[in-house]
Amino acid sequence: MSLLSLYARGRRKIAVALFFLSMLATGATAAALVMWGVGGALYGQLAELLGPGRYVVFGGSFSDADLLAAVQAVCSPGGYGVVYRPVKVRYVNGSVATFTAAFVPRGLMRGIEVLDAVALRHVAAAGDVVDVEVGGRWYQVRIAEVRDFTVFVPGLAADLYLDAELLGPARYDVLVVEKGNCGGARELEALFPRAQVFDADLVLTGVWSQLLAYLGATALVSASSIATAASLTYTAAALTLAASYKEFAVLRLLGLKRRSLVALMAALFLTPSAAGALVVLLASLSVEDVLGVSVRLYTAASAALVTAASALSLAPTLRKLYSLTPLEAIRAE
Repeated sequence: MSLLSLYARGRRKIAVALFFLSMLATGATAAALVMWGVGGALYGQLAELLGPGRYVVFGGSFSDADLLAAVQAVCSPGGYGVVYRPVKVRYVNGSVATFTAAFVPRGLMRGIEVLDAVALRHVAAAGDVVDVEVGGRWYQVRIAEVRDFTVFVPGLAADLYLDAELLGPARYDVLVVEKGNCGGARELEALFPRAQVFDADLVLTGVWSQLLAYLGATALVSASSIATAASLTYTAAALTLAASYKEFAVLRLLGLKRRSLVALMAALFLTPSAAGALVVLLASLSVEDVLGVSVRLYTAASAALVTAASALSLAPTLRKLYSLTPLEAIRAE
């Protein structure tokens, strides 16, 4: 029977606890890191698509005169209208699908130029050329850029973004007005009593606040799990050394090297933590990137952090065990 199996026999419950604590700590830490990365990407894309410093008016049918009145009501430097239409998209293989298109002014989003469009990733890939039916006519459109998600915010929520010139004159479904030097949402609500008005800045702030709340919760679980695992590792190792000090001394006196004793202690209490972190890391290998954020990379960093924390908590015991000399072994006997 090996020394490892001999000493591990009475410590199986501790090993199991360390294993599951490590899994929890690694998963929670990875979730916090991924949410931080995804939150930054999400906020950046929302800010680009929705645009901070704007009011969005929706829930009606608006004309150019309405747009001008809205701009004047808040002393705005400018605004624009958005038209939503279902459009058919025909691919090179002949298949046809229907998507929601937003017709926006040229230059509003990077990549929109007459027959150049912006699409979500599930519609087409960057560089693809598709046929789009607009107003009964087919146009050959190149997908200049792709987005990773749908923005479920009135004003810019669509699968495909096209140049408004393709549609021609039409009443707007949404008005987007830049903030000016006077007035505000109340003035716009008074101007359009049947419509709804929201402040884009409040939406962006709300999104980021929700992300921070989730991040704080996962970070708390992560920190408490890592601390608990480290504390359990330190306590169990210290108690084992105290209870088996004479046994370790005899082994040292019989010629067992310091490195072997240290390896024995590390195998008893570091291996379960490393195994738990490794299980979570292996599970993450099948997870795709989210908004360009590598889940696998953040999970690997989390696994390394949890394992390092366990190793640091074990360091005092390993240092004391490594310093055990044959002379001290004789004294212990």
